[in-house]
Amino acid sequence: MSTAGKRIVFFGTPEPAAQCLAHLIACGHDIVGVISQPDRPVGRHQVVLPTPVKVVAQAAGIPVMQPGNCGEEACLEQVRAWSPFVCVVVAYGQILTSELLNTPECFINLHFSLLPAYRGAAPVQHALMDGCAETGITVQHVVRKLDMGDIILQQPVAIDDEDDATSLLAKCVAAGAPVLSDAIDLLAEGTAPRVPQGAAGVSHARKMRKEDGIIDWHAPARVIFNQIRACVPWPGAVTWLHGQPVKMWRSREYFPSHDLCGHHDENVAAVGHAPGEALPSRRNLLVTAGAGVLEVLELQPAGKHRMTGAAFLAGHGGGEIRFAKPDAASREDN
Repeated sequence: MSTAGKRIVFFGTPEPAAQCLAHLIACGHDIVGVISQPDRPVGRHQVVLPTPVKVVAQAAGIPVMQPGNCGEEACLEQVRAWSPFVCVVVAYGQILTSELLNTPECFINLHFSLLPAYRGAAPVQHALMDGCAETGITVQHVVRKLDMGDIILQQPVAIDDEDDATSLLAKCVAAGAPVLSDAIDLLAEGTAPRVPQGAAGVSHARKMRKEDGIIDWHAPARVIFNQIRACVPWPGAVTWLHGQPVKMWRSREYFPSHDLCGHHDENVAAVGHAPGEALPSRRNLLVTAGAGVLEVLELQPAGKHRMTGAAFLAGHGGGEIRFAKPDAASREDN
C-alpha cells in the first residue's frame, strides 16, 4: 500500500541497515530524514568514510544528521521538525533516550532473531554458536528495556551448515527488509498487531568478545564448528601453532564420506591422538576434538593469506601439527 504523507525517520549505521533503508526507499516510503553514527576511521590506514546508511540516504537526496549523542537537544529538535509518524531503527548503535522515544508517535526496530530469543547486540552470532537450526527476524516496538517491546511481525530464517555469521546476517536482512516495510504499512493503516513478548523462551545475546573466538580443542567437534562460523568475520576463531596464532575461517565435522575424492580414507583414526592434534591423512587437514574430528577447510596462519587446509598441509612439510590454546602453546615452546 502507499504510505504517502506518512513521514518516516530512519535510524541506522552499518551495511545491513543501509540495505533496509534502500528497500524502504524503493518501496516508496516517505523517508524524510536519517540519523546515523558519526563517520569514523576504518581499515588499516584509518581512512574516514561515510557510514553505509549515510551513503544510501545522500544518494536518494535525504537529509542526514550524525550526532555524537542522539539524546542531545539538537537531535531532538531535528526529529521534532521532521515530524515523523514513526521512527525506524535498524542497527543504529546508540542507546535511545526516553525523551527521544517520546518524540514521534512510535519507534519500531528490526531485530535479527525471533524474540524473545536472543535479545541483545549479537543475535546472529549466538544463534550459530548455540547450534540452532533456525533463527529469524522480529519487527518490534522500541521500549526502554532492551528488545522487550511488543511484537508487530516475525519471520523465521533457516540456518544451514554452510552458513556463517556473514551469510546468516545477509539472509536475515533479505528476509527482514520486506517484513519491515509491511509493518510500516500496517502501522499507517492502523491495523498493525501488537503482541507482548512472553516470559517463555527468553535468551540473551551479548556483544561478542575477542575471547569468544579462542578455540578449546577439548570441546566436541560440533561445538568448535559452530564457534568458527559464529566468529566470522569478528572476532575470528583462533588457535595457536608453535606459539603463533592461526585463524580458522571454515570447517566441518569430519566423516569418512567427506573425503574430497569420494573415497573412504582408511588411514584416518582419532584413537590415541590428543585434542588439537592433526591426524594422518593423505589429503585433508583433520584435527582431533574432545569428541569427534574437525576438518579445517580454510585457515590463515599469522602474517599469511587465507588458504585451504590442503594447501596448509602441503606447505607444512609433513611435520607434527598440534594446535593449542595460547597458554598451552606457550608452555610447549618454552
